[in-house]
Amino acid sequence: MNSSFASVDNLSDGESFALLTKKENVWFVPLLFFILNLIIKSFSVTKVSFDLDEAWHTYFSQKGIGEILKIAGTDPNGPFFNLLIHFWIRLFGVSEVATRSLSVILSAATAPLLFLLGKKYFNYLTGVFGALIFSFSNLHFFFSHNARVYALICFLATLSFLLFFKLIKKQRYGSFTLLILVNTMLLYTHLTASFFLAAEGIAAVLFFSETRKGALLVIAAQIISAAFFAPWVLLTPYYHEPVHGIWLHPPNWDEVKLVLYDFCGTENILHLFIAIFIFSFIIRQRNSLSLTLKLQAILFLWFCVPILCSVAVSHMLVPVFMTKYVMTSSLGLFMLTAYSISLLRVGTGIKYIAVAYLLFKLYPTIGAQEFISEDWRTAVKEVKKHKTDRTIVIVSPWYMHYPFCYYYNREYYIDTENTLLLLNRERIFFGEKKEIMLQQPTDYDNVILLTSHEKMINPESILTHLRNNFLPECDTAFPSIKMYCFKKEQTLATFMTDMETPAQSFQPNKIEEKNFAHSGTKVSVLNGKNTYSATFEDKAGTFSKQSTAINACGWVYYEDEDTDCIFVISFENKKGSFLYETVNVAKSGPPDKWFPICRRVKIPPQTKPDDIVKAYFWNKGATPVYVDDMEVTEIK
Repeated sequence: MNSSFASVDNLSDGESFALLTKKENVWFVPLLFFILNLIIKSFSVTKVSFDLDEAWHTYFSQKGIGEILKIAGTDPNGPFFNLLIHFWIRLFGVSEVATRSLSVILSAATAPLLFLLGKKYFNYLTGVFGALIFSFSNLHFFFSHNARVYALICFLATLSFLLFFKLIKKQRYGSFTLLILVNTMLLYTHLTASFFLAAEGIAAVLFFSETRKGALLVIAAQIISAAFFAPWVLLTPYYHEPVHGIWLHPPNWDEVKLVLYDFCGTENILHLFIAIFIFSFIIRQRNSLSLTLKLQAILFLWFCVPILCSVAVSHMLVPVFMTKYVMTSSLGLFMLTAYSISLLRVGTGIKYIAVAYLLFKLYPTIGAQEFISEDWRTAVKEVKKHKTDRTIVIVSPWYMHYPFCYYYNREYYIDTENTLLLLNRERIFFGEKKEIMLQQPTDYDNVILLTSHEKMINPESILTHLRNNFLPECDTAFPSIKMYCFKKEQTLATFMTDMETPAQSFQPNKIEEKNFAHSGTKVSVLNGKNTYSATFEDKAGTFSKQSTAINACGWVYYEDEDTDCIFVISFENKKGSFLYETVNVAKSGPPDKWFPICRRVKIPPQTKPDDIVKAYFWNKGATPVYVDDMEVTEIK
């Protein structure tokens, strides 16, 4: 059994570190790696703004535990990280530094675990080299600054492999129980962690002939962990709803290579990793092949299996391939490279020189590549610069209110029960259709449109509406975000509806198709309980200060001479109507024929911008009335 594990005591490479490996100094090097990672990863924590995922998970993690579990049920991934960050932000708040510091600590704690894994079950140099390569990885530097699950996954995966080897070697039920616990936490953190567990299960098979009990215990731990995750699959709504749309696609070979470049920092460093792996077989230490080949194969499985599983699932089931979903593979690659260096038939000094050169190549990549680039911080800052009390802001798609609000007003973000209401009061709305504007009062002069995820949610509806009805003022791009500014043309304000499609400032009411419509095919029907027509309703501030009156018109059709229907124009405030004028329909035109009704009304001098202007038909009788082609125009 023990032949499969290289012992530090038997390797001359570790003798120069005898002082550090004494029992009383057992935590010195792990502590050193933890401190090194804390120092490296504490820089630039706030360099990149929150992206959608960070803002979304932080937002819902502020809620109660019951609500967190309920919301997590609409997602394929379990709630473990959300519950963890829930208690974290209770202590430290929702600032970028506070929320991301959890990932910094978890990533920093992964380095000593990699060292202990290498030292205990491979050799001392593997632990040192593996922890060093991890410490200088740009990929892990970046995701240590991401308030999401990925640093936690890497921490748990490394801990899982430590327990894996301990269970293989000792076959103790304490390790068995801990492995079940850690692997269950992995599954409840992110579903793609199952790819890592597949690598661990396959690795156990390699030990079957050597320690059947240990291999079976590992496999049993995997099965039990999956069984503990099964209730989540069976009970949460996500798995029982229709197939969900996803923005990813099955990867090709070039996209797989790009992920490998992300692991290493650059293409050239990947080539160095590959060269080291190959050279470990060409100039390998004498008589070490049988002793070390199995361990090298296990690390190779750790590197390859999650990637292969992700590619296979992406092509056969649902696309789930991207760098962050297979980050555990990078740990296998780093440890495989570290172990391969330790196996070279060269002096220890040369091995350290090789690693120093590798770190020299890795260091400039730290912080050079950003894996998430939604710059909401800068975009919202620009919105604030342009926004006035006569500006309406539209953000597309609707779910981007999480990162937008995070930077617009942190108090609104914390008030999760009223976030949208508070933003709406500041005339900030979220959606991708033009109807979002048509439903709002038009007492504004400017419109700002922010769009993101345009490949997933096309903003063409609202963008076309703005381009057709407003003058463009700006067209600015930020990473993954676009900003468009528009202003009203300096013309008379005119509002029209032909009942065919939604219209600005008109509220529809019982629109039906009629073959006798005045225009098009649809009319507003007033009968029975539907006594009111489509209604013009807007704030008085929508009309310019130079306006003296409004002219309201509509085409009407009725059949009964005794029809009791009126055309109403009113100015209202919270106290009620302070101007209310009507026109009798039956006295304005004959039955069985379309005719127009118009009414010019002077704007009362006491009118304030927030007062409401309405124009509508009111049928108080029993017989039906039909209305089409309404229009309200200001008069200067």
